[in-house]
Order: sequence, then C-alpha cells, then structure tokens
Amino acid sequence: MLNAEPTPDPVAFIKVPANLIPMGSRQKIKFALQLAWVADLLPEIDPKVPHASNRVVEPKHGLEFAEYVVENKDNWIEPGVLLVSQRSLDFRPLYKQPLPKYYKAKDTPCSIVGDLYLDINQTMYVLLWMEGQHRKFGISEKFKQLNKEAIELETSLAANPDDESLKIKVDNNQLLRDRFYVETIDVTIITPVDPLTQQKWFVTIAKESKGIIRAEKERMDEESITVVAAKHVIDIHPVLAGSYTQIIKGESETISKVLNRVNRVPKSSPAIFTLPNITDVTKNIGFSWAKRATIKKESLQLQESIEKMTINFFDDLVEGIDDYKNLTADTGFTGKELRKKTLFSSATFIRVLADVYHRIALSKSESTSTSLDKDLLEIDLAGRKLFKKLLVNLTPYMDYVDRPDPDEPTKTIRGVHDKWMATGLFRESAKVPDSDTQGLGGLSDLLVEWANNGKVFDPQTVDQIPSKSKGLI
Repeated sequence: MLNAEPTPDPVAFIKVPANLIPMGSRQKIKFALQLAWVADLLPEIDPKVPHASNRVVEPKHGLEFAEYVVENKDNWIEPGVLLVSQRSLDFRPLYKQPLPKYYKAKDTPCSIVGDLYLDINQTMYVLLWMEGQHRKFGISEKFKQLNKEAIELETSLAANPDDESLKIKVDNNQLLRDRFYVETIDVTIITPVDPLTQQKWFVTIAKESKGIIRAEKERMDEESITVVAAKHVIDIHPVLAGSYTQIIKGESETISKVLNRVNRVPKSSPAIFTLPNITDVTKNIGFSWAKRATIKKESLQLQESIEKMTINFFDDLVEGIDDYKNLTADTGFTGKELRKKTLFSSATFIRVLADVYHRIALSKSESTSTSLDKDLLEIDLAGRKLFKKLLVNLTPYMDYVDRPDPDEPTKTIRGVHDKWMATGLFRESAKVPDSDTQGLGGLSDLLVEWANNGKVFDPQTVDQIPSKSKGLI
C-alpha cells in the first residue's frame, strides 16, 4: 500500500477587524495594525533598491521616526499609512452602518464592518506603497534590532545570571518589544488599483507633499508635457542618454548621465544633469521665461514639437561646444570633469541658453489647420545661425579661471572669467549665474542682445541694452 501524501499545512492568516467604505468603483479598507505586524506583514523597504513607482527612501529619516516612537511612550503620533492592491482582498462583511446622511443628500454610503483576512506569507507581495514607506522602514529596522538584542542579552544573561545590569537591559528590551506588540498604526488599503492609476495617484500625492522632492515628482509624472518631453529627450539624445561606469571602493557602479531621483548632481558624480535640469530646458524651449505652461496649452502636438526643438538645441550645443562633443564620446570625460572646467556645465546657464534659443532660434507655426496647435514650434534658420555664432563667440570666456578669494585675498579660487563678473550677474565667488528671476532674465536679455549684434559683452550690463525685454521668468 502506497503511503498517503502528507496533508499540506494550512495557509496562515491573521484576522483584522476592519471597515470597508465604497470609493467610487473601488473599496477603501481601514484598520489598525500593531507595530510588530507592520514590520512583519507590510511590503519590505530596501533603500538600495527603490521601487519604480515610488520615491527613494532615506534610511536616516525612517530610523528617526522609529526613535521618535521609542522615546515618546504614550505620546507619539503619526497620520497612518496608505497602500493599494491590484486585486481584491479577502474582506468578510459582518454588518453595515450608514454614515450620517447630509441633510441635502438623497442617499448616504455605508461603512461595512467586517474582518479582513491577511495572508502572513503573501500580503507583502500583493500590496504597493502609496504613503508611509519611511515609517515602515524605521519600524521594521527597530523591531529587527530589538529582536536581535533580545537573543544576545538572553545569551549573555544565561552565562552571567547574577549580572544586575544585564537583567535591567533584558527587562528594558522586553518592555520595548511589548510596546511593538500592542501599539498600533492606522492602515488604509484601496483596492483594486491598476499600476497606472497607482502611479498617477503617487504623483498627485507628491505634488501636495513638501516632503517629496521635485525630481521624484517629475520622475513619476506622465502628464505634464514639459516633463514628458524632457524624459523623451533624455532617452534619445547622445549627450544625455545612457550611463557611465565608475569604480567605487573596488566595485563597479553604473551612473546615468541624467539622474532622475535628485534635484542636483552630487559633485563627485560623473552624471551631467538631473531630470529637473532638463525639464527647465524643455519649459524654456517651449514657453520661455515670459510664458508658463498651462493645461490649455498642453497637447501631444505641442509636446512633440518641444521635444524636436530641444533635440535641435542640444545638437547645436554639441556642434558648437567642444566639451559637449567630448561628453558624447567614450573619452572618460564626464559631467564631473565638465563641472570642474567650464561655465557650460552650469545647469542654470544652460537653462538661460534654452530661453535664448526660444527667443531667437524658434518661431511659431503659421499653419491654418484647425487640427494643429497654433503654438507649435519651428526652427527659424536665421535665428539658429545667430545662436550657433553666439556659442562660438562665448567659448573663449567660458572656462573657469583662478580668481582672488574674496574672503582671503592671498588665496585663489576657481571662478568665471572677469568678463562675466563685469555683467553684475555673478557673485564674487560663484561659478554659476545668480538664479533669481532678475538675474536669469537679465542674463537671457544680454545673451539675446549679443547674439543679435554679433558682439559678446557689448553691452556689458543689462541696463545698457537699448530696449530691454520685459519678459519674466
């Protein structure tokens, strides 16, 4: 007789009291979960491997939240965490309770009280984070630390049973773990939510949250045409597409030429620009300082024309600037070397050049077709020739030079050429132009004037321009 197959172990679930509230075609499930279950049950966070549909987690920020919880017994607070699921969850209703009916309403929704069954082994794989990653990371790391310490302390106490200080440490560790077993965080799960909707929601939350940096918002933004145009240009233009490989502490690391999770390129990075830098360029190519991108202006045709003109802009930079040619070749010349060498490395200066390009090298479409956007952009051949000549004329004055240190005259610093200092648009020790509205607009006005008259640094300052533009950033 053959042996019977062993009966598989039942799947382990926890049953959580919850409320389900309709949310249009979806369901919103709200409940409280102990800190220990938050650590064990909700999706894991690895700061080294950021999720494609969410922001980078800063470990320090998460750990600070955990310490805040530990140090503020009976006196800590947090707003709850928000997750979504692409599929329905196992919610088993018990009874309904109508929400208070608004006095002008014909109907009112019901809150359905019931039990939510969460698979201990699978729940972390069926949920996606919307808000609360840092809290989850901090709680998980602290709980792991407490459990590890508990084993180490118990082992030490077994070897030294009369050590009173060890006994106190064991008791304190147990008290903290007990808190993690009973203190709770509010959890909201919305289901079912497809990946595209989840991404759009993240962008919406990001735009309203000051804690999420611009780069992360734009990385997830698939609607704003200047952002989408910037991403497309980054993907295809030789000076921006691709990555560099560098060796850090003996290990090879791949770094994108354009970083999309930070607002500024770190000094030591080989990267050239960031996504916000290129978005500033596409915005100025499409709309200049004087105009702002608005919903009514945004169309697929306009986006495509902005992309095309931005590609032309970077083509002209590569043609007219030797250092940009080097960036497209496998010469070892990267953004790091560019930043040490030339004012052409300044994202602020390139942003101004993009504004100049809009003003002199582009024209609006004259198409009478009602199906085309009247704001579509076209190349003005004469203006483009002026822009290219401007780059050639600027080149002798673009490399950084040694300048007296304004704070210590006996020392020198790397800074811009004296010609730039004479414009009044650069601070004494700066390697980039002033980034305020007046400074950027003034620099753009000067460059346009120099392009049109064929002479750089003549006039020398903005107030010497015969007819100063009134455009605003």
